Amino acid sequence: MKPHTACYFLENKSYTLPPPPEGFDPNEVLSTPCWCNQTQEAIGPDGEMVDVDGCVPQRACFRPEVDI
Repeated sequence: MKPHTACYFLENKSYTLPPPPEGFDPNEVLSTPCWCNQTQEAIGPDGEMVDVDGCVPQRACFRPEVDI
């Protein structure tokens, strides 16, 4: 499950799979490679690495999940 604070373009294979009955192991989700849907790579449009902890509002390329 994608963290609610994550960028709209952040992707990880665990975000598209249904959760297992016993739930996700947070350490496993954080260790799974991520990519950016804008670049289709592990590096975002700003040249920085893509990951759960790094794709935050302080980045120039960040877009919220819901734009109100």
